[in-house]
Amino acid sequence: MIFIRIFDNAKGYTLYLNWFLLYLLIICIGEWGCSLSGNNSSDDLGNDIYSDVHKYPRGFKVIGYLPTWGDFDQNLRTADFSKLTHVNIAFGNPDSDGSLEENLNDDQITALVLKASENNVKVSISLGGAIAPSYEDFLHVDNRTGFIADLVSYVEKHDLDGIDIDLEGDNIPTNYEEFVTDLAKQLKPEKLLTAALGLWYSDKISDAALAQFDWINVMSYDATGPWAPDVVGQHSPYAKAEEDLNHFMMRDVPSVKLVLGVPFYGYDFKYNTSERMGISYKEIVNEYPGAENSDQVDKIYYNGIDTITEKVRLVKKRDAGGIMIWEITQDVDTIDNLSLLRAIYEELSHEGSLSR
Repeated sequence: MIFIRIFDNAKGYTLYLNWFLLYLLIICIGEWGCSLSGNNSSDDLGNDIYSDVHKYPRGFKVIGYLPTWGDFDQNLRTADFSKLTHVNIAFGNPDSDGSLEENLNDDQITALVLKASENNVKVSISLGGAIAPSYEDFLHVDNRTGFIADLVSYVEKHDLDGIDIDLEGDNIPTNYEEFVTDLAKQLKPEKLLTAALGLWYSDKISDAALAQFDWINVMSYDATGPWAPDVVGQHSPYAKAEEDLNHFMMRDVPSVKLVLGVPFYGYDFKYNTSERMGISYKEIVNEYPGAENSDQVDKIYYNGIDTITEKVRLVKKRDAGGIMIWEITQDVDTIDNLSLLRAIYEELSHEGSLSR
């Protein structure tokens, strides 16, 4: 208990008042985690508000996209969910009738949800992707209500935790804002609604649309690639991560609602086609010993362990919401010291807190 005495001596009173104010500051820092950085709202939003998974301090999220192509069953068995907080299924998209297709059968989805539950991981279906079909007809005013109802039904049928919207570039429908606003009304607060967004087309997304999402997975990669084979260089530099976070903060998105995307792949500029340029981190370190300690070998540009770790530190420094990974099957096994996911986990865990 603190009692304030009124001293006749003005100097004594001033000294006592200074100690009292210092005590209040210590309480503020210790109990509420007052922050001097980031772009949180005036209510000093904490990261826990936007995460119901407490695997890491302050609700820090580690989100991995899990593709449905390739050997899904094998990928699911080997994926280390213990170091993730959320998994996004990549991807589900409507067929010509509007029914959602994700290239998985019910047993595979059930197995995914079960493994996630055993590891305290939330699962969302991600709509879109770089080569998604057009959504214009499905989101037309005459069709939108029924399409949204089908999406919500799909989430409930498979016991998923939410929907992630990954409509990109020229595939942003004209009524994107109306779509996500109506979808949010049907999903939230029981389910999650998130988005994957890139800086290169963010001007097509209104502030009102941004406000609908529980958080935004910022795709901070692909500054160059197969579409620009003559622009040889790093596609996901540290400076881009800073720029992308700054951009969305300038649009008044609270920092805790920004999840920084990092690549588990690179581009090999020896080639000039997408089929040959794309290379996973796993392939890089298996072919080039020591490549994990760099961001470039030969004409291959990627993120090694040091850069991924620095990006995690950047997210902590900015009081942002977490790290997103595209995509988790491109890593080596997390028992291996070369693993990028392991590096993320160790950076978040070795201090026991997210303190700077």
